[in-house]
Amino acid sequence: MIKKKFIWIIAGLVAVVAIVLVLVLPDANSVSSIQTRAEPLPEGKNILASAWPEKQGVQKGDAFYYVVEVVYDTGFVSGIDKEALDENVNLNPFEIKDITERTFKLDSETRVYQRLYLVQFVNGNVERIYDFPSLVVKYKLKGTNGYAETPAVPESVYVAPRLPSSGAIIISGLNDGTYSLQPLDWNIKKIGVNTVSWVLWIVGGLLLAFLVVNLITRVIPQWKEDERQQRSKHMSEFLREAYGSLLDNLAGCAKPASLFHQIDYILRVILYPENRTGILEEIDLEQVPCEIKPTVISLFEKCAKSYENEDITKQEVDEAVKLLEDIMKYYYAEDMEEWTV
Repeated sequence: MIKKKFIWIIAGLVAVVAIVLVLVLPDANSVSSIQTRAEPLPEGKNILASAWPEKQGVQKGDAFYYVVEVVYDTGFVSGIDKEALDENVNLNPFEIKDITERTFKLDSETRVYQRLYLVQFVNGNVERIYDFPSLVVKYKLKGTNGYAETPAVPESVYVAPRLPSSGAIIISGLNDGTYSLQPLDWNIKKIGVNTVSWVLWIVGGLLLAFLVVNLITRVIPQWKEDERQQRSKHMSEFLREAYGSLLDNLAGCAKPASLFHQIDYILRVILYPENRTGILEEIDLEQVPCEIKPTVISLFEKCAKSYENEDITKQEVDEAVKLLEDIMKYYYAEDMEEWTV
């Protein structure tokens, strides 16, 4: 049972790692995958604008980004007029599905602004190059309320047909550039990266929380219980005999100092059931469970005092035996009844 739980935990951790990798690794179709063409401004220039398609060639129905990039000197320009830019951009016959933006520094004095238009070619002829009209970028001059303009010449894009799987359909339109296979005529929406990321973070967080709760409430207690059972199963015969001998000597006329030697011996065997050399070493209290640590410390101190003081009373021995039995019951509660028969 414990092995199955361990396998499920490993599987859950692998799933969490996979989700994290999906979130961390760049998406080839995301805005972040689009490279900049920005270079340092030439001497005497305060602003430069350019526009180009994310891909030089696309198929009919493909969605891709058309990038308008502005590189400007922050000491000369305070910002770009985005509304005026959207009104000025003419990407017909491509349909604009979404508009995003991003800005970043090129150096300490130069900033790059990108306006990204997600476009799609739905209706029109294929196997041709589409040119776009020049556009004007309006920007605000720093330290004034005035605006200025700079032109940009957009690059063209080639549109190819989306080839169907059946060759028979292709033949019907080879001459005029149109094909029987038509792209979807409704708006094709691209799922936002942020939405997908949030969904993955939530799923990964819930899965991780479930694993942690299961580990704390079920697996760890089960491990502790299995450990106790293993300790009980591997209890050697000499420990049983040592405890039985202690009971016989306690009922007889053994000296209190001798009884304390036996108690100390049994205590060390209990704490080091698999490492017999441990009984010769100092007790490592860090390895003792918190539930019985005070009892172990108290008994260990009594045994240590017995080596220095030979004047030991019967009451002190009885107290030490009671502490020893409390410790033994913690580890071997089920076996105690057989030992005392």
